Amino acid sequence: MIYELWEYPEGQSFFPHDEDPGTYQENVDLLISQEPEAKLVWTVEADDWDTAMQAMYTYRNWGTFHPLKD
Repeated sequence: MIYELWEYPEGQSFFPHDEDPGTYQENVDLLISQEPEAKLVWTVEADDWDTAMQAMYTYRNWGTFHPLKD
């Protein structure tokens, strides 16, 4: 699955590029409606959320991602 990092002046959003084009477009449209200056800045392909998050942490130089425990 592909995950996308979007940035805007007040923060960022990181979410999967869902296989359903309609759901994905709804997510992007909602983000843009709330944050008109949002820009797609980075993508990564990963098998799961935790792997994608570690990749983003590496990209951001944030160190090690520690998933929440159930």
